[in-house]
Amino acid sequence: MNGGNQRVNKMSLISKNFLSKAEYQKIADFYDLGSIKKLAKIKKGFEATKVIVTTNKGRFVVSLYKLVKKAEVIRKTKDSLNWEVQLANFFQELPVPHFLQSKNQRLIENYKRFKVTVCRFLPGKNPLTITPAKAYQLGKFLGEFHNQGKRFRKKCSARRKFYELSPRVMEKMNAYVIQQRHPLLKKVVEEVISGVKKYYPPSNLPQGPIHIDIKPENELFIGNKLTGVVDFGISYIGPYMIDVGKAIMWNCIKNGKVDKILLQNFLKGYKNKHQLTRLESDYLKNSVFYGIYSLLYIDFYHLPFKRVPLKYCLFLTRNFLPLANNLNKLKCF
Repeated sequence: MNGGNQRVNKMSLISKNFLSKAEYQKIADFYDLGSIKKLAKIKKGFEATKVIVTTNKGRFVVSLYKLVKKAEVIRKTKDSLNWEVQLANFFQELPVPHFLQSKNQRLIENYKRFKVTVCRFLPGKNPLTITPAKAYQLGKFLGEFHNQGKRFRKKCSARRKFYELSPRVMEKMNAYVIQQRHPLLKKVVEEVISGVKKYYPPSNLPQGPIHIDIKPENELFIGNKLTGVVDFGISYIGPYMIDVGKAIMWNCIKNGKVDKILLQNFLKGYKNKHQLTRLESDYLKNSVFYGIYSLLYIDFYHLPFKRVPLKYCLFLTRNFLPLANNLNKLKCF
């Protein structure tokens, strides 16, 4: 299985709130986007309702959010969304979404019952396969993202840290994680819990902004050139190595195993921009273990609440759990 061949997306279980063309034109006018020629719905996604708006001035992505006053598992507060938008805009030289100000000089606007953001459209397509050249580009992007992110100082206490699965957090989540009904998930749930505990990141790993979700669904390429990394929805301040492990897990896998060539090219690109410390190097293989087990753990937690589809959890379990069992045999780390 190559990370680029993923065909099962974690579609939102939240009903989409698409507006009429006339309503989107009102938003476009408020952001001075020009006259809308075409609207294209983006049906994938977990939280926001997004459309691609094509006008006489270019292409843009308009996102609608239903925010809450107090942070929830799924929906954000305005402070949390504002942090996310400012983080993306901080990386002006990287191919990430850059959000536009409205005529009121605001990055987040109100429209009816929604909060609205607008960013420039990034060209490219999701990769069907990850080549060595693409793996290098992804590593280079992530290294530069971590390198530049050292200067990002804005904090947000309301930002949920999805992968900060400390013993105290797991104590609260385990009651729901173990509520699996499907025979396969019931069989592996204790292994997943043990894996998260065993490979939890050391407390003294270097930290900064982490994207968390660099996978083919959020990557854009033209040929072998990386033209965009999107969806900062679960980004936060945390150990860089969580980002590294998750990116390797999603992008350097073929046939249920880590592909040595893809891994070497990814790490070569990453180290071109951001050198690993000794502690990070020692944790490298474990970061992939943690990426696998923490991903499964979080979706196992969401499943009883019907926030993710059973089909998606089964897909992750069948494709990534065998990888964890193969990792210890590898000498390429």
